[in-house]
Amino acid sequence: MCKKVLIAMSGGVDSSVAAFLMKEKGYDCVGATMKLFQTKDICINDAHSCCTEDDIADAKAIADRLNMPHHVLNYTGRFKEFVVDKFVKCYENGLTPNPCVDCNRYMKFEKLFAEAANLGCDYIVTGHYARIEYDEKYKRNVLKKAIDPSKDQSYVLYSLNNDQLNHTIFPLGSMPKADTLARIADALDLSVDYLLGRSLAARPAPVASPALAEMLDIFPQLSDSAQEMLLDVARAALAREQKNAALG
Repeated sequence: MCKKVLIAMSGGVDSSVAAFLMKEKGYDCVGATMKLFQTKDICINDAHSCCTEDDIADAKAIADRLNMPHHVLNYTGRFKEFVVDKFVKCYENGLTPNPCVDCNRYMKFEKLFAEAANLGCDYIVTGHYARIEYDEKYKRNVLKKAIDPSKDQSYVLYSLNNDQLNHTIFPLGSMPKADTLARIADALDLSVDYLLGRSLAARPAPVASPALAEMLDIFPQLSDSAQEMLLDVARAALAREQKNAALG
């Protein structure tokens, strides 16, 4: 029987690629997105934040595209107590806060673990750039830096205990250039609509591009159909860019 995993989905490229890779490997996947605050309550611009209503909608759409069930988990109260309030208190006392560490510790790798157990999942999966490997010397799993040092996020995960390490998967951490899809998306102004293939009336014709060739080089472990899906994403973005340039 295949292992069941709970995938932390932000609606962004990294967690979406992580979900895609886990589906490709045959895992029984369930998506989950944490609702951590009301955007209007903290006076921020949705375009420059995470965990907004739009992000939740994007994560749900990605899960639907991948034929995964998706859950929205409302942790607003706990987030305020363990992340926001602590952040304020640190500043008030002349300390330097690190809300990303606290969010991972108290939200993603505490509350999500509890939710994973409730759903009968064997692992949780995130889009972090880090690795978990078994160490023969210590006879246990240990946290390691990502293969690509420019994307390493292991420093915000230092609080993971052994039980958490034993039940966590980081699909992107062992990829030599795991940021390739994100860089292509950014370079082409690739929105989630195009990542998902939503609103595309027809598939564009193949477009010769070094970026497409590079993407295939970076993701050799994917099946032919998976590689073709990623190619379609880039082709659609290129077609849109060409159309915009002609209209401009």
